[in-house]
Amino acid sequence: MVRSGGRVYNLSDAGGEMKIRDVMTADVEAVDPSATLDETAYIMKCAGVGSLAVVEEDRLVGVITARDIVERAVAEGLDSSATSVREIMTSDVVCCGVSDDAAEAGRVMASHGVSRVFVVDERGELCGVLTSSALAAVPAGRAPGPAA
Repeated sequence: MVRSGGRVYNLSDAGGEMKIRDVMTADVEAVDPSATLDETAYIMKCAGVGSLAVVEEDRLVGVITARDIVERAVAEGLDSSATSVREIMTSDVVCCGVSDDAAEAGRVMASHGVSRVFVVDERGELCGVLTSSALAAVPAGRAPGPAA
């Protein structure tokens, strides 16, 4: 299943042999939508990441990037100590299911112009992240990387 723009794509019948659970990273940095941008930037700095999953009650509700903070808050003069993640996050997130086909997920990433997708279970709970670099590192013959 891939969710994007309100549409859900079921990738589990795509005929590939490698599933997303085989190549995803299960350890995902996340933030609550009520966190301030100051708190969020600190988490990004400490974790060495440029984006965070936004999770509320174990469900993926969005994503926030360092670029979001700069363009949607700092450049607009918002107070980062008083502005919440919910106010500037992207809520339309491309995500896949843990049992979806990894090769098809790579093609979906390419078609949406993203280098990572969050992985959720049937309940929409965050399970991991799949990156294009993880797909590219898969040995030849197992599953192709993202299509061009």
